[in-house]
Order: sequence, then structure tokens, then C-alpha cells
Amino acid sequence: MRLSTRSRYSCRALIDMLVNGAERKPVPLSKIAERQEVSEKYLEQLFIILKKAGIVKSVRGVKGGYVLAKRPDEISMGDILRLTELDISPVDCSKCYRKNRCICRIYWEILGEIIEDYVDSITFDEINRRVKALKSKKMVKAKDKNKNADLIKKINVLKKERNAVVLAHNYQRNEVQEIADYLGDSLDLSRLASKLPQKIIVFSGVRFMAESAKVLAPEKTVLIPRMDAGCPMADMITAEELRAMKKQYPDAKTVCYVNTYADVKAECDICCTSANAVKVVESLKAKKIIFVPDRNLADYVAKQTKKKIIPWEGFCYVHEFIELDEIKKLKKLHPKAVIVVHPETKPEVVKIADYVLSTNGMVKLAKDSKIKEFIIGTEKGLVNRLKRENPKKNFYLPKRKPLCSNMKRIQLEDIYHSLKDMKYEVKMDKGILKKARKSLERMIAIQ
Repeated sequence: MRLSTRSRYSCRALIDMLVNGAERKPVPLSKIAERQEVSEKYLEQLFIILKKAGIVKSVRGVKGGYVLAKRPDEISMGDILRLTELDISPVDCSKCYRKNRCICRIYWEILGEIIEDYVDSITFDEINRRVKALKSKKMVKAKDKNKNADLIKKINVLKKERNAVVLAHNYQRNEVQEIADYLGDSLDLSRLASKLPQKIIVFSGVRFMAESAKVLAPEKTVLIPRMDAGCPMADMITAEELRAMKKQYPDAKTVCYVNTYADVKAECDICCTSANAVKVVESLKAKKIIFVPDRNLADYVAKQTKKKIIPWEGFCYVHEFIELDEIKKLKKLHPKAVIVVHPETKPEVVKIADYVLSTNGMVKLAKDSKIKEFIIGTEKGLVNRLKRENPKKNFYLPKRKPLCSNMKRIQLEDIYHSLKDMKYEVKMDKGILKKARKSLERMIAIQ
């Protein structure tokens, strides 16, 4: 069923009346026509129909126009469509010579009933409330945009005054990514921090990332805008727990994923990233490897090495909740798309992927390849970047968007206050810093 111009214009005119106070005062037809960009003469014909049906009534005089003749909650979309369409059933079976033997007739009748029930359930009071809510939302967005523009100016001024630089992880909020001087994954940004000329580093990420930046650039002031921006996976293992595990396997070497705190890194033989985990494991002479804290990354590595991997049972809750069924559904909807997932996802998801990559690997693949469609299995913040940098390509996320609430804690206000008040500075024990640095440098040396 396709709605006629009469139906569409009648509904638009009535909503316009409501938005502009037709419950309290007359609304001139000329103003409705002007706002809706519709011929006034055409509206006059429609309002004759609406007036006869008792939907509207006219008010004469200088300040005349039309008002509603009923309360908005007494007028349904179905009432208007029956006036303007006469028949709103999708198929008119009454004139068909096959009506008594048609196998589809019952389905057309059921569809007609569904349509009637639906349009009758929508009142103009509900439509008016939704229109107002939408307008309010747009106004809030406009205010936020102005507020953000003001904050960005202040942040840029402070960066110059402080000789500071803002680094942001790929999972950060869109507006934070856009004001960052550099975007990337945790280790690349930490290594970059040690090479940049600026003396103050504002790290927009989670706490272990800012710690890694401090470890690799101990002479610099590293700030994290929110102290409560932690990482649940990093919280799943402590230095004490790792020491106990090492005692259980005295002949094993220990590999720590960079998604750990500095005191845990200090207990490791070497660190790794999601991109180089296999290479790091292969670089060690030991036949047994304690791998902490991510069990899924450990499983991914175990399948690509002959060494015995002893995993810690930690996980990233964002990647853990990316389900195989959701990826399969996306593949059915977008058969030409390649499946690209992070190795922190579950083994069954990794198994069906075309590419298993770190966030930086995903950025590079999207940029350098001729592939036009991607099903992405990682946090939604990366997809914002991918879309921004590759506007002619399509990126699809699972229906339940993978979102890291910890990564989204940092907002522009936090970055501004971090620069303004020099908070919150990352500090740690010198002994821990020195040991953690060795673990990171051993990894960097084999890349």
C-alpha cells in the first residue's frame, strides 16, 4: 500500500497545527502551507474533507484559521487515512474473480487487519509528543555542539601553554578522537609518547595505557583525565596472583599482554600486544609459557605455536559478548563483506573470521585494501574512526553494539580539566617502573 499525496499532506498539516498550538489558538492555513511547502489551494480542498469529518473547525476573523475539533488523543492516524484513502486494505479482493479460490486471500486479509490495528493505535497526541521530543533532542545536540566547540578552543589554548599533546585510543568517544593529536592502540601511543617533543602527555584511554606511557617515558608528565577509567580485564589479575602462578610452573616463562597494570608487567619476562603475541611467544626458548590475563588471546596463540600455553582465565567483557550467531547473521545480510575480528573474541568467532587483527591492523586493512564491506568484531569506537577515514566503505557491527563503558568515561570536559589543573598524574614505584620497562623493551626489541 502506497499512501497518496492527500494522506501525506493531511497528516503533515495536522501535525503542523498541533506543533503550532492548534489546541489553544487558530492556525492560519497560509502559515501551514508556507511551513510545509504545500500549495494553499490544495490544503483548502483537504481541510474541507477534514472539517466535514469533524477533525478540524474554522475560526473567522483577522486572527482566524483552523483549530482541532477533537482532542489529539481522540484522532488516530487511521481516522485520517480512511478519509483520504477511503480504503486502507493492501489488496481489494472483492473485485477479483479468483477471490473464492485464491490461496493468498487469507494472508492479504490478515495483513489488512494488522495495518488497520496499527494505524488506529497511533494517535496525534502521541505523534505530537514524539515530534516535541525530537525537537528537544535536536536543541540539546545543538547546545552540546556549541559547548564542545568552546571546550575545543580552550583545550587547544592549554595545549600550547602547557607544551602538551593529547593521545587517544581507538575506542574513545568520537569527539575525543577528533580533538586528539594522535590516535592508535595502547602500545603504539605509549611508544609515541616517548618520542614526542612535548613534556606533558594527556592519555585518553584506560589506566594501564597511561601507565605504559609513563613506563616508556618516565621523564615526562603523563596525565589520565579520569582515574576511574580502568580496565576490567587488567583488574582480573594481580602481581601477587601472578607470583603464585609462577611458583606453580617454575620452568615456564611468563608473557604479559599489554592490557595489564605496571606491577603485573614487572613480574613478567616479556610483554606482548594482540598483533605480536605469537611472535613474542616464539621468541622464547622455554617450552611452557604462562600467558596472562586474556584466555581468548592465549587460545589464539596456542593454536599457532607448538609451545604449551598456560592461560590465566581473564577476558575482555566487550569482546566476550560478541556472539557467533550475530556474526553469522551479519554475513547473511552482507554476503560480500569480510569478517574482521579482534583476537580477544571467543575462539568460535575467531574461527570463522577472514582476518584476525589488532585495532591498528583493522585500520590499515580498511585503508590499504580494495575491500568495500567489513563485518567488524571489536569495540564500536573503532568503527567510528573507520567510517570517518573511509567514507566510501561500509562497516557493520553486531546488533548489540560492543561498547566499553570504561573507554567512554573520558569526555572533553575531563581533558580540559586535566590540562587546566594538571590532573591526574600517573605515578608509580621506581622499582616497578624499572622492571615493567624491561618487559616492554624486550618486546619492542624483537619487533
